[in-house]
Amino acid sequence: MRNFKIIAISLVLLGSPAFGQSGDSASASDQDNWSGFIAAGPGVAPEFDGSGDLQIIPFVSADIRYKDVTFEVRGLGARLDVLSGLGSGKVFGGPAVKFKLQRDNKLGKVGEPVRFLNKVSFETQAGGFIGIQFGGNEAGKGKIKIEASAVAGAKGLEATGLVSYAPVRSRKVYVDFNSSVTYANAEATRTYFGITAAEALRSGLSAFRPGSGIRDVSSGLTLGYQFNERWGIVANSNYSYLVGDAAKSPIVKGRLVGNKAAGSRSQFVGGVGVVFRF
Repeated sequence: MRNFKIIAISLVLLGSPAFGQSGDSASASDQDNWSGFIAAGPGVAPEFDGSGDLQIIPFVSADIRYKDVTFEVRGLGARLDVLSGLGSGKVFGGPAVKFKLQRDNKLGKVGEPVRFLNKVSFETQAGGFIGIQFGGNEAGKGKIKIEASAVAGAKGLEATGLVSYAPVRSRKVYVDFNSSVTYANAEATRTYFGITAAEALRSGLSAFRPGSGIRDVSSGLTLGYQFNERWGIVANSNYSYLVGDAAKSPIVKGRLVGNKAAGSRSQFVGGVGVVFRF
C-alpha cells in the first residue's frame, strides 16, 4: 500500500488535461492502432491537504491509446476516454477514478499539531468526466478544452470544472495552460479539514465543522520539448489556492509553531520528467 500511495500521489503532477502533441503519435496509431507516452522523473507535492510543507515524490504518468479509446492518467487518478471517437470528435468523456491519499498521524510523518489529529485512510473514488474541445490547427495549437468531472466515495464527493488552452504546438515544443475550480460536499470537507472536539483537545487546535462549497481555485502550466520522435522532456506545475471553509480550517490557519502557521492556503505540485513516445 505504501508503494501504491507513492505512485498515486505522483500522478497529481500531470494535472493538465492535454499533455504533449498528437502529431508524432498519430503516425504510430495509423500503423498498428496503438500510441501513447510514458513520462517519469522527480517531483514535489504537499504532505497532505492543506499542508505548508512539500515532500519529494516520483513524477510518473502514461497515456495509452487504442484506436479511438484512450486510457489517461490525470491528477490523482485515471480515466478512460470512450467518447472522443464518436461523431466529430469534439466531445470526450467516460468513467474515472481518483485516489485520495492518507494523512498519516505517525510521528515523523507530519508535523505538529496535525499529527495529533485522526489518521485519514487511503480511498479510491469513482465517477466520470465529460467535455468539449474546439479550435486549434492540425497540431492542436490554439485548441480550447472545457470539461467537468465528479467523483465520490465513502469520504464524500468532489466535482471539478476545468478550462485549458494550448498556445504553442509544434513538432518540438508544446505549451498548455489550465484553470480549474473544485467543489467539495460537507462530508469531504470535514474529512480533510474538519476537527472534532476530541481532536481539538489532543492537538490544541480549535474544533471546526466545515460545510460544503468551493474548496480551491487552481492554475497549471505544462512545458514540453521533443528531442526527436521518441524522446523528450516535460515540466509541469500546478498552483491551488484554498478558499471557503477549507481555507478557514485550523489545519490551514492553525496556531503558530515558531513563526510558521500549521498549514497553508497555497498548495503546489510540480515535477520534471523524461518522455518516451510510442
